[in-house]
Amino acid sequence: MRNCSRFWAVLVMALGLGMMGTSVAYSSSVTAQNIADLLELSEHVITGDVISVTDGIDANNVPYTEVTVNVKEVIRGDNIGATYTFRQFGLLEPRDMGNGITNVNVIPDGWSTYASGEKVMLFMYQAASITGLRTTVGLNQGKFHQVDGGYINAAGNGTLFRGVDIQAGLLTPAEEKMIQGAGKVKADVFEGFVRKAVGDKWIETRRLTNEK
Repeated sequence: MRNCSRFWAVLVMALGLGMMGTSVAYSSSVTAQNIADLLELSEHVITGDVISVTDGIDANNVPYTEVTVNVKEVIRGDNIGATYTFRQFGLLEPRDMGNGITNVNVIPDGWSTYASGEKVMLFMYQAASITGLRTTVGLNQGKFHQVDGGYINAAGNGTLFRGVDIQAGLLTPAEEKMIQGAGKVKADVFEGFVRKAVGDKWIETRRLTNEK
């Protein structure tokens, strides 16, 4: 998975420059990602509220969904301002082009989807160098939405802490409990965990390692 961001950048290019009337019959398949993968592969980690979700087709005929987030915190990466807007491949729904052609290049299965009003934590890949499109690490595994004070991804956090080894003494009791459990994680505990892992460079110093 170390070349995953490059792979998805190439894939997005291929899909986006396809024939307008051709369906992208593609079901995304990606290796299960844990917190070590999300931290290692992300350029930005942010929390905030989704304030708008729109779609369109750019000047190169690449269909996209555009997401704008009211940023609460930038945990990793350069300061991106009070609001952050990014585009990923695919329309929200098929679009009548008005010339007898319907563009059915919608967001592929398994990719992150967004709704206005969501509270989210996003682990973002670096933007593709040519198209500028980007998505979350591990596709929908790298987007966490907040429900009743807890974060959960589209995979139900099923592999979030599977196969990781964390140096003894780094975690609070609440964090120890979190990594032993399954399903939704408390938002404040998870944010604190990620904040420490990024700030203290747990991945770079191998205090958090991937054993899968």
